[in-house]
Amino acid sequence: MRTQFELPPGKPGDVSYSPSERKIFKILSRGRQLTSTELMERFYANEDTKKYHARETLNAWLNSLRDKLAFNRAAITLRKSELRGPYPMSWWLERNK
Repeated sequence: MRTQFELPPGKPGDVSYSPSERKIFKILSRGRQLTSTELMERFYANEDTKKYHARETLNAWLNSLRDKLAFNRAAITLRKSELRGPYPMSWWLERNK
């Protein structure tokens, strides 16, 4: 059974999450690692046309979401794999200890 994650509710002083960051969190909330290619396919699944800078845009949203989770001191951390040349990075959520 995979872990389900929920976006923590905001507290006064927290930075809010954008609609795109919420959508990414929902995609990642099933608790398994996804490559940036898989994330891109799921994020733009309902789009008619492929976005020209889709990977760069998605990586910017992922990095922003990771920073906001850390700033808000959420019980969840967004992790990513190391860069490995031409291979896509993997992203996943973890509970803080």
